[in-house]
Amino acid sequence: MKKILVIFGVLMLVVLMCGCTELNGSDDSQQVEDSEMSRFVGTWQNSEYSYQTITCFSNGSCLYLGEVGDYELKDGKFVFNFFILGESFVHDYVFSNNDNTLTLTRDSYTGVFYKQ
Repeated sequence: MKKILVIFGVLMLVVLMCGCTELNGSDDSQQVEDSEMSRFVGTWQNSEYSYQTITCFSNGSCLYLGEVGDYELKDGKFVFNFFILGESFVHDYVFSNNDNTLTLTRDSYTGVFYKQ
């Protein structure tokens, strides 16, 4: 009977350790995603059209040309979701210049934005 209890105890310990490892791994990936999202926070002005600004807030909401929406990273893409328009715009993105320059590309559009 003691052997069964010892074996059961060892198995429970292994299961708990595996569970903790899994949780820590998911925390790491969440931290990476949060860190990447934080790079977008702030006001960005288009280098070609100064009236075009994007303001990204830390809570995931954004303003673009007076439209309220939210933004997210999805499959390595930067996505704007606009409520009133009912549309989403998916962009490839590249940061440069110590994260002070953001280049967004979608289809034939390329916009370069500078952090204000």
